[in-house]
Amino acid sequence: MSEIFEVFRLLEFQFFQYALIGGVIVALVCAWVGLFLILRKEAMIGDGIAHTAFGGIALGLFLGVDPILTSLLVSVLAVLGISYMRRKGLAQSDSAIAVMLALGFSAGLIIISLAGGFNVELFSFLFGSILTINQTDLIIVSILGIMTMLILGIFYKELLSITFDEEDARLMGIPVRPLS
Repeated sequence: MSEIFEVFRLLEFQFFQYALIGGVIVALVCAWVGLFLILRKEAMIGDGIAHTAFGGIALGLFLGVDPILTSLLVSVLAVLGISYMRRKGLAQSDSAIAVMLALGFSAGLIIISLAGGFNVELFSFLFGSILTINQTDLIIVSILGIMTMLILGIFYKELLSITFDEEDARLMGIPVRPLS
């Protein structure tokens, strides 16, 4: 029984409080976003974007610029590429995600090979640790989480309509392209 109370003692530590709050915020947001991703058959988008981000991190380290920013830029470009392939009928969502995953990951491996490796631990950028969240990170996660929840709340019916029948949503006057 005393082991259970030992777990609660962790709440005395600031780093654990930040990790717990940040984890709860991300879990709530991801659960709601995940609903739409599963229904749209885009469940693998997180994996695809993570592998694409690997290429962005490698590019940033290779160029000597902030790897987080290059990772963000490459990830946004990957999402736009997936959307473009899907919209133009070049590939279904899962196939488009697989294409971007392969491109991003292979580009990262090629860049690492050309650079002869890096002095930083590449996996720390990819996986990190929730226990290293600081107050600034928590504020950013909170702001992004609130913004995401507000957008999902405001456009819930429209997003649901687009998810189940894109053509019908378009006929109802819902701006499908910006909301997709």
